[in-house]
Amino acid sequence: MQHWPGVRHNGRMKIPRLLALIGLSLLAAGPASQELVPPDARYLTPEGKVRVVGYNDMDEMLVPLARMFEARHPGIRFELILKGTRTAPAPLMDGTSAFAPMGAEFEPGDLANWRRVHRFDPVPVPIAHDSLTSGALSSPTGIFVHESKAVHGLSVAALRRIMAPRPDERRIRFWRALGVAGPEGDRPIRVIGLAPDTAIGALMLRRMEALRYVPGFDGRPQSREVAAAVAHDRDAIGIANLNHARPGIRALRIMDRTGRETMGNAAGIRSGHYAFDRHLLIYVRRDSHGRIEQLARAFLGLALSPEGQKTIAAGRRGYLSLNAREVRKARKSIGLPH
Repeated sequence: MQHWPGVRHNGRMKIPRLLALIGLSLLAAGPASQELVPPDARYLTPEGKVRVVGYNDMDEMLVPLARMFEARHPGIRFELILKGTRTAPAPLMDGTSAFAPMGAEFEPGDLANWRRVHRFDPVPVPIAHDSLTSGALSSPTGIFVHESKAVHGLSVAALRRIMAPRPDERRIRFWRALGVAGPEGDRPIRVIGLAPDTAIGALMLRRMEALRYVPGFDGRPQSREVAAAVAHDRDAIGIANLNHARPGIRALRIMDRTGRETMGNAAGIRSGHYAFDRHLLIYVRRDSHGRIEQLARAFLGLALSPEGQKTIAAGRRGYLSLNAREVRKARKSIGLPH
């Protein structure tokens, strides 16, 4: 009989320990774990761990959630490979990641690639709102003006006419169209934002239902550059992440199609009404029958539970938990009790 290190041989072999050593701990986990993790799953590592590839800024919530899940499902162990949102789609598509934590939606090119391989689109499930805390990599998007400017709110339609009007829309060029009186109202609006080849720049075009920014749009690679430019130009209006607010600028309230104005603060974000909110997402696959894979569904059940949402909100990076309505909607989208 072959002797394995760490296993006592007194006539009876310690089978669970042996199985762990040869990377088959899932087989010793009991029926519940076997039902969640098919033995031929491509996301299983040679050591029998569940591989998850995704967004690095979600580590401080995914690590404790994974440990909680492991405690509740003995035999399941995770290997978290969290290097960035753009690393997530390909492993989810080829099955080598159990699910895909992401800080942004699938880009059009990734979705097109997915549809060439899979019958059903991946399902994005929000687990948190983005952060207003400085240093977090993902934040809701804000519309900023110089602190001296007598403008406090803006509709999505008006923003589009300033930044990226449709062919049938008249462009807003001067501050008087936004209610600024006197000589300042006759001054032209200078438009600044994240460049269209950045993730946020492209996302904002989609959010405004527009095709391209106006000629002369000052596209910057980073939100901090946009914020600094607005602080130094009384005539500028800029699109940047809200967690890059700084002295000298003010974020505007945003009016949606119903006429409701919402501020981009924690209460406004968690209300679910802020038009340029963004979420941390976990994308999941559906099988050939359109069903969510069991392991991903169970993990999301934890993330969307009261305990899971409390864990998410406890992180130092300030990602905000979902409100009760959003939790119910997210759970319903993947067939969980709500």
